[in-house]
Amino acid sequence: MKLTSEQYPYNVFIFCFDDNDPWGGIKQLYHHVDILSRNGVNAQVLQQNSGFRCTWFENNTPVTSVEEVTLGSRDIVAMPEVLGVQSSKILPNIKKVIFNQNGFYTFQNYPPALSAIADSQYLHPDTLATITVSQESFQYLNYTFPSADLFRIFYSLDPDIFQWSSQKKRQICYMPRKNADDAEQVFNILKYRGLLNNVTVIPIDGMCEQEVAKVMQESLLFISFGHPEGFGLPVAEAMLCGCVVVGYHGIGGREFFTEEHGYPVECGDVLAIARKVEEVLEQAKSPTNRLPLMTQQGCQFIRQTYSKEAEENSIMNAWKSIFKLAEKKEAKTSPNGETTKLDSDHPQFVF
Repeated sequence: MKLTSEQYPYNVFIFCFDDNDPWGGIKQLYHHVDILSRNGVNAQVLQQNSGFRCTWFENNTPVTSVEEVTLGSRDIVAMPEVLGVQSSKILPNIKKVIFNQNGFYTFQNYPPALSAIADSQYLHPDTLATITVSQESFQYLNYTFPSADLFRIFYSLDPDIFQWSSQKKRQICYMPRKNADDAEQVFNILKYRGLLNNVTVIPIDGMCEQEVAKVMQESLLFISFGHPEGFGLPVAEAMLCGCVVVGYHGIGGREFFTEEHGYPVECGDVLAIARKVEEVLEQAKSPTNRLPLMTQQGCQFIRQTYSKEAEENSIMNAWKSIFKLAEKKEAKTSPNGETTKLDSDHPQFVF
């Protein structure tokens, strides 16, 4: 049974950059708000400018902007990890949560480690807690900030969009945004060995979700060049679609991109990737091809581990605990009823 908003007396704003390029992390922010909203929490995506909404995926997510919002003592703003120490300098006395989708980006926008002492946003009095999305990121943050309140949530992937398919072309897909030099080396190695003859290579870039899923469903192979990754959504999506995955687990993907479900390779070992791709292309032609069984097992693992139920439960449990932390914080201080108008021209909101 869904709880009413009266049981969750705090408003939640999830800050999101005004970027309409297809980034999985941005879609997750919208999805996060959707889950909170349908469970009785008054939640909104907080965009930088009025009228902006991401349109590369379908959504009816509640959206507002920094130009439209005045914040008070019953509001909580979730800030991205990439703002670094800037997060602790803006919106003073407003309750915050750090939404860390990539633990390895934790110290972006910090001064050099050995030249200055920075007041970390993870330890700032305004910060109630940190949310993160993988076991690796959780361990990273827990080790670095052992006194911080930290919650790990689960992503889910839509199996109605990313459907397993056994109808594969001799096609390789990959995402070119990270480690493009490594991709260049791998495809040159494959080309000069003659392994790309009669093989189609498709870079996945600038596509909507449905287009990405279609490419993955048709592709025998997905090569992962993502490193470092907080989780590794593209690999998980490729596994759902039945791709054989070769390449980097990005550290964050260690929990699902294993030797049981694919061919993880040490970051930077482009020759190992090329060799594994050749092995897969040969195996696909074999009468004893074991690849479909491996991809089915990988798909099933993703479906079971990163289900909608696991995601919703983890998100709601985290925020219930965060609301309790907010109540404890208020009990220790005398609320003064002050409000803070978000300033869209504030340098911390200009990127």
